[in-house]
Amino acid sequence: MGAVTLTNLTGATVSVNNFTINTVQITANGTPLPLGATGSYFYNGKSWNDFDDLNLDVVLNGSSYHVNLNRGHYFGGGDFHYPGNGSDVSYVLLGTDSSSSSIRFLLAYRQAGAATLLYSTDSKSLDR
Repeated sequence: MGAVTLTNLTGATVSVNNFTINTVQITANGTPLPLGATGSYFYNGKSWNDFDDLNLDVVLNGSSYHVNLNRGHYFGGGDFHYPGNGSDVSYVLLGTDSSSSSIRFLLAYRQAGAATLLYSTDSKSLDR
């Protein structure tokens, strides 16, 4: 499969206004994700090894945040890091910086069906 999860640990509900992988919409625009909640989705449009692009836009406390990650600007790369057939990826919105100008974005991943997730040592930011 191609399991994709998104967990909200920002401290408040976020509205997921755009979540696409390789231009395929993962969830409906405007989907609320309450504090502590995890949205579970699937992306099977391509193999994980054919990943091109991820876009995520969320609204938190009235402010919009965005990240665009392409294959060259992702979480360090490597086998099964990318969403798609053959991998499971879990993203976490961790919280904002002290000026609320960005949200920390984390990744855990595994080969589909493996016993545990591996965490990426890299992190990204959704910026205002």
